[in-house]
Formats: sequence, structure tokens, C-alpha cells
Amino acid sequence: MLSNKQMNMTHINLVAVLLLATVTVLFAKEPETLSAVGGQKIVKEFYDSGAIKSINRYGPDGALIGILHHNEQAVAIYAEMYDGQLLAGKIYYYPNGQPRIEERYDVQGMKRIERRFDEHGQLISETQ
Repeated sequence: MLSNKQMNMTHINLVAVLLLATVTVLFAKEPETLSAVGGQKIVKEFYDSGAIKSINRYGPDGALIGILHHNEQAVAIYAEMYDGQLLAGKIYYYPNGQPRIEERYDVQGMKRIERRFDEHGQLISETQ
């Protein structure tokens, strides 16, 4: 059986956790929508910390063109490029922002080209 002091501490801890959760939800940054060249649209999404989570680019017709994904430290980790509904390619990045691996896919989703780069952006290998 818990003492009154233990019950009060448990209650205080519960209230603190609920308050922190509420504040986090209240101050989480909402997605931002921006206009871009040629009628394109950019939507930025954020982690609860406020760091950028992803940047989505849409064509004038509303079709997804690409998504740039970031880790919780707002460092780009990979990008997806689309051709209509189809995934056309991916690029994985080094922490310094240079491309690490570039992959291109055909209309069946099969990888057709893979390029690997060093941390300075120099091509190391290419397979087709």
C-alpha cells in the first residue's frame, strides 16, 4: 500500500507528464506550404522539436515530384523522386550533404542504374 506522500508524488509526476505532453502538442510546428516556380507547391513538415522532417514538392497538377527526408537533427538523409505515381529514383546522402548513392528505377520499379560517390561528390562506381 502506498503512503500518502508516495501517492502525492505519483499524482504530481502524472500531472507533470500530462502537462509536458500537452505543451509539446500545442507547440509542435504545423506543416508549411509554399508556392514555387512554375505553379509547383512545396510542403515542409517538421518534427515536434521544430526541426525539418521532410520537404515535399508537388507539380502544378498536384502530382508528387519528390520528397527530401531529414533526420531529427534536420540533416538530409535521402530523397525520393517520382514520375507520376511511380518511384523513379532515390538519392542517399552523407551527413555533409553530398550524395552517397543514387538509384534510378524503370517503370516496373526495377533498379536500372546505381551510382556511388565518395564524401566529396566524386563518382566511385556505376552499375547498370
